[in-house]
Amino acid sequence: MIRSLFNALSLRERVLLTAFFWVGLLFWISSVARGLMAERTKYVETRGALEAQDNWLAQKPVIDERLPAIKAQFVADKTYNGVQLAARVDHLAREAKLDREIGSLETENSDISIRYSVRLQVRRAQIAELIALDTALQKDRPYIALESFQIQANSRDPKFLDATFQVTAFELNSSTLK
Repeated sequence: MIRSLFNALSLRERVLLTAFFWVGLLFWISSVARGLMAERTKYVETRGALEAQDNWLAQKPVIDERLPAIKAQFVADKTYNGVQLAARVDHLAREAKLDREIGSLETENSDISIRYSVRLQVRRAQIAELIALDTALQKDRPYIALESFQIQANSRDPKFLDATFQVTAFELNSSTLK
């Protein structure tokens, strides 16, 4: 039936119909290929994530073995909550006599601890003052850590420096202490 309809067409119509069929088939094949490539990419990403999780799970006995010793190193009373972190950073910056501005507090919860982060912007400071602040922050390690530090010359007076400190602290969850 289809063959008789095809034979009834002129040569030009046969060529155009055949070309239309092949173009449609190529579009369909390319669409299927794109879908398969997207699925393969998802599969590879998922497999990588599962392998990473398997690595962590395989290390569980080692982690469980080392956890008491690590927990013993930290004194819960010395950890800082968000308000204490902001107050401590402000106090240290005030002691260093810095023109400062403290940004908003960021909080990140996990099963083991709560991580707090605060940004301290310092304007028109001398290098010695910045070093003194960094030294003061280092004294509270490992409870307070300097996550990032940026420094640049003050745009109005290049003799002075502007700096941004990203300071992080953590507080152990009560379930972690048990």
